[in-house]
Amino acid sequence: MDSTDCFLEILSAYQSSDSGCQVSLLEYCHRFGVDYYKFLGWYRHYKCQLGNSTSPSDVQLAPIHVNGSPSGHSRCTSSPKSVKSDNFEIVSFRLKLGNGVEIRKCNTNLESITALLQNLGTLC
Repeated sequence: MDSTDCFLEILSAYQSSDSGCQVSLLEYCHRFGVDYYKFLGWYRHYKCQLGNSTSPSDVQLAPIHVNGSPSGHSRCTSSPKSVKSDNFEIVSFRLKLGNGVEIRKCNTNLESITALLQNLGTLC
């Protein structure tokens, strides 16, 4: 149970739970059967890719859940905002569709994810 996906899930769960304020990260890792020192090694290895964070609790994760399917009549009328993506590096991206298909990408950038989502949009 010592993989990047596992560590990302533990980090996300720790940050989003109320127990993060009351329980140390060491105790939290032990609770879920994750070796704390391997987790810290993973975090230190990816810290520069995660941003200017100084501790695992500073990492910002943004899970997105979309329920339902798009209606056939509505189309986006506004143009997408331009974002300077030079500063964005995505360490891990996971998309799970309602039919069970799961897409994962690691160490990618915003343009790659945008292109993937646009290609998926044309398939739907």
